[in-house]
Amino acid sequence: MKMQLAEIAQALNTSCEGDAETVITSVAFDSRKISQGALFVPIKGERDGHDFVGSAIEAGASATLWEAGHPNKPEGIAVLEVADTLKAMRDLARYYLQKVNPTVVGITGSNGKTTTKDMVAAVLAKRFNVYKTQANFNNEIGVPMTILEMKPITEILVLEMGMDRAGQLHELSQLARPDVAVITMIGEAISNSSAAGARSPTPRWKSRTFCKKTANSSTTVMNPYWRKEPQSFPRTSPPSVSRTLTAFMPVTSAAPCTIPSSRLTGLTGNSQFQ
Repeated sequence: MKMQLAEIAQALNTSCEGDAETVITSVAFDSRKISQGALFVPIKGERDGHDFVGSAIEAGASATLWEAGHPNKPEGIAVLEVADTLKAMRDLARYYLQKVNPTVVGITGSNGKTTTKDMVAAVLAKRFNVYKTQANFNNEIGVPMTILEMKPITEILVLEMGMDRAGQLHELSQLARPDVAVITMIGEAISNSSAAGARSPTPRWKSRTFCKKTANSSTTVMNPYWRKEPQSFPRTSPPSVSRTLTAFMPVTSAAPCTIPSSRLTGLTGNSQFQ
C-alpha cells in the first residue's frame, strides 16, 4: 500500500496529529515486524499494544493509531486517534479494498481452507496478479491485515476466512464481500471449552452467516457431497445464490471436476481438474 496520512485520516473519519503528508507504505500490529514508513496499530489483547509504541518508533514506524483517552500518547510520531484501534484497522482495510478493487475469492470450511486457498491462488496466478492469505492468517486480525498487505496492482485477492466463535464469519464476510465464495465442507466441531464430546452449533453458524453475507456473490463453490455427511447442515440447507458450482470431488473419485466459466474476467469456457 501507499497512502498519505491525510487520506488514511479521512478514511477513518479522524484527524492527524503530525505531518499529514507523510506517506505510509505498510501497516503492522506487531512492533517486531515494523518496517520503515509503517503505520503501527496497537491492539489490546493479552498484552496492550500501546505499551510497545516505543519499540515501533525505534523500528521505523512513521505513524500510529491510538485509542482515544489512552494514557501516554507518544511524541515524535504522527498520531491518529480513534475510538477502537482494531475496528479502525478493519475500516482502513475496507477502504483500501474498495480502492484497489480486486476480485475477491473468499474461502471457508471446517477443513481444507488453507490447502484450497493455496491451490486456487496458484492456478489464478498463472494469468492474474494475485495476493493470498499468508499461512492461515484467517481471523479478525489476519483478514484485514491480508487486505492491507496486497499491492495496488492486485487483480485477485484470495482470502481464507476462519471461525472459532459465533458471529466471526459474519464480520469477516461483511468486510471482504467476496465475489466468489468457496465452501470446502461444513462439519460439526467439538468445542475445547465445552464438555468432552459436546458438539457445537458450528455448522449452523458457518452455513448461515457465510452464505447469507455472500448471497450477492456471482458464484458460490461448494462440496457436492455435503448432503451425504450426516453431521452437516443439521438445521439448514445449502445457500440460495445467483450461481452455484459443485466443484470439489472426493480424492478417491476418478472422475474429473469440471468448473464452468467464471465471473473472473479473462477466464472463459470450462476448466477441468483431474
